[in-house]
Parts: sequence; C-alpha cells; structure tokens
Amino acid sequence: MAVTLTATDYLSMGDAAVLEFDPSADSFTICHWIKIGNLTGFASVFSKMLNSIPYQGWESTIFTDERPWFYAVQVWSTKAYRAKSLTALTLNTWQHVCWVWTPAGVTLYIDGISIALDVDTNTPMDASGHVAEIACVGRRNGVTGGMVGEISDVRLYNRALSVQEVVTIPTLKGIDH
Repeated sequence: MAVTLTATDYLSMGDAAVLEFDPSADSFTICHWIKIGNLTGFASVFSKMLNSIPYQGWESTIFTDERPWFYAVQVWSTKAYRAKSLTALTLNTWQHVCWVWTPAGVTLYIDGISIALDVDTNTPMDASGHVAEIACVGRRNGVTGGMVGEISDVRLYNRALSVQEVVTIPTLKGIDH
C-alpha cells in the first residue's frame, strides 16, 4: 500500500537494533518505490541519521535536482561517504530506487538499472557503534527533510542484494503502487 507524505508526515520505525549497520564492516540494501512530488528542499526517504552534528548514521535522500543521494556517516564531514546519482528521477512518476551498500562503497539502481554516481568519501570509517536515533520514512527524525509524494514497499535488507535480486524486485507482481 502506498503512503502519501506531505512534508510534515512521516513513519517512525523506532530505534530497533535490527536497523543498526556499521558502514565500515556491514553490507545492507535499501529499496523503495517512490513517486516524488514538488521538491522545495532535500527529501529524506529512509533515514537513521542524527539530525545535528555529527550527523552520524545512514540515509537515502532526494535533493531538489530530483537526484537520489546516499549517505553513510560516522562524523560529518571527516568520516563520511556521500554518493549522488548522475540521473534524476522523474517527478510524479513511480520509480523503484535501490541502494546496495558494502564497505567498499554503494551501487544505485533505478528501476533495476545500475546508475552512475558521483562519490565523495573522506577518511575511511572505523567501527561506528550505536546510532541513538530512530529510523524514519519520509524525513529525518526532527523537522528537516520532509518528503512530498508517495512511497511504497520500503525494504531494508541486512546484506548486499545480488544484481539479479535487485533487477527482479521491480518486476514482482502484487506490489501496490
């Protein structure tokens, strides 16, 4: 079922241990169907990131240029990884976005197609420990990064999905979007 978000709406996932990932050692995958509306600022899609310095955590975001961005941060900006898509999403159109993270970096897929990225990275990350922040869909925990649009079928895997798995997800039947 799709959820409509209006910049102030969001879904809280809590501060569950299952949502904890150490970017220096763990692999994980974030996938979601998204239909972006009007962007007036950055739109946090799925986030478990502190909303103030040191901005520790991870996040899938869409910026005002309609490009997906991904962050894995221990301390902004000295121990951080940021990847920006070189391809913009199409506003008001359902698209499947999937970020596959490994300690070596991240790969982005839009509708099952691997997308080129502009990557910035700083000092390699070490064991990050617990990020004392709740995970949210639709914005960061706090008042920033509210998303306008619809989101459906948000998935978080505790491993890097294979290319075949990522390519298959957008073709699955029964997903309501």
